[in-house]
Amino acid sequence: MKKEHRSIDEKKLKNAHSAMGGFSLVEVLLTIALFAIFVTVFSGSLVYGQESERLAGDRIRANFLAEEGLEAVRNMRDGNFSNLTIGTHGLVIQDGKWNFSGTSDTTGIFTREIIITESGTSEKAVTVNVAWKQNEQRSGLVSLESRFDDWKIANPTEAEQILVVTNNSQIASGGSFQVTDVTVENVGIEDVKIANMQTSWSGVFSGAKLIGINMGGNSVWTGSDSTGSVQDITDFTVTLGAGAYPMAFVFDKTVNGISLNVLFTMTDGSVKEVIFIPGSPTDETPPANINDLSASAPTTTTLNLSWTAPGDDGSTGTATAYDIRYSTAPITSGNWSSAIQASGEPTPSVAGTSQNMTIAGLSLGTTYYFAMKTSDEVPNVSAISNVASGTTNALPQANYLLVNTTNVALSANKRDVIGITLQNSGPTNISIASIGVSWSGIPASRRLVFIQINGANSWSGAVASGVTNDVNPDIILSVGSPAIPVNYLRFNNTVSNIILSLTFNMSDGSTKTVSGIGPLL
Repeated sequence: MKKEHRSIDEKKLKNAHSAMGGFSLVEVLLTIALFAIFVTVFSGSLVYGQESERLAGDRIRANFLAEEGLEAVRNMRDGNFSNLTIGTHGLVIQDGKWNFSGTSDTTGIFTREIIITESGTSEKAVTVNVAWKQNEQRSGLVSLESRFDDWKIANPTEAEQILVVTNNSQIASGGSFQVTDVTVENVGIEDVKIANMQTSWSGVFSGAKLIGINMGGNSVWTGSDSTGSVQDITDFTVTLGAGAYPMAFVFDKTVNGISLNVLFTMTDGSVKEVIFIPGSPTDETPPANINDLSASAPTTTTLNLSWTAPGDDGSTGTATAYDIRYSTAPITSGNWSSAIQASGEPTPSVAGTSQNMTIAGLSLGTTYYFAMKTSDEVPNVSAISNVASGTTNALPQANYLLVNTTNVALSANKRDVIGITLQNSGPTNISIASIGVSWSGIPASRRLVFIQINGANSWSGAVASGVTNDVNPDIILSVGSPAIPVNYLRFNNTVSNIILSLTFNMSDGSTKTVSGIGPLL
């Protein structure tokens, strides 16, 4: 019994020991697992915290760079609003000042760009972008925006709000006592007032006085001031959006050549200064029209024109240019533009000077009509002149007379010279008024007794050699007609061995001589 009891106790002891050993292993494994989880969580938290801290730091630095960019643009604006040029820019510090450079700038991992766009006449929109790479899969971007006004425009003085235009200023015609076509306009943000003006001038008679100032069509001051005086004008409101107000300065003497300096003082005390030289008085007076144009001294291709020079203004001064026209028909205002314009017209001389011009390249034997106009520097153009006419010379009629002696001979009875023909080769009819006949080689007693041309007796008598014989009627040779015969030159006896010389005297006074005809047998 005791032995059995001991065995039972040993078994219990072994079972208990075995049970205690299995519990410890599970516990150990569980503990290890929990510890591993704790370590993993702790390590992950530590790494994540460090990464988050790095990313947060990068974003803070990016924000700083973006804010720095806006501040840099603000500083540049304060220097001059025109520094803010439209476009994408980078920043750089040069000589202690911010300036734009390139299209971006880089600081470490950060790239910054400044984008400027128009946002109004006196405002720019500015965007600053700062970009960086957070990791291989992710990029970061910080973007700040702002608007910048031209603070100088935003708060302008009254003087800065008026625009005084003098480009078209001029000395008025009709006495030259006024400077006109100056304008004042409000280009600002509110209505403004001009309180007084100080007007100075030079370049004119020293005793000239300013006696009036007109603005907007009304008088704002009258008096009698010397140069440099201040005119306390009736306050003049330059209304915003009302457009340009005309101004005029009235003097007591002519002011050609004046140079003006005007100081506008506004009701806020600000001052606008303008300095200008008005243009010369408007010239509205044309040169006088020429009334003594004449044509003379014709040649076959030229005519000479002469006239008296008019002036710049009527009959005074010196004009600028002539326009001379000619035509084969009378010239009027209606057909002036279709008439031929001469080239190389002379420059006008002082009024009252005699001038002339030769018109060349004309057709011979043609009647031409001439007229001219005169202009000044504006140009004001005169009325059309009187119309002159002239006819060019034709070529002498004798130039067109063809005398053919190829078939000249004596008649069978040896008393008549036959076989001569006459023809007109010109563009107009020609006529023979007389014929001179000379001869040699025959007895001195021989006499010319008849001349028959184209079947008609043109002359008869009894003359010795060398006499000119008037034909009756004149022998007319028409344009394009065939040659006509000199039927015969008849002598009172035989003329064998005669040598003839014929002189044809034309109705225009020209002559043609044909000599050495013969000897005829």
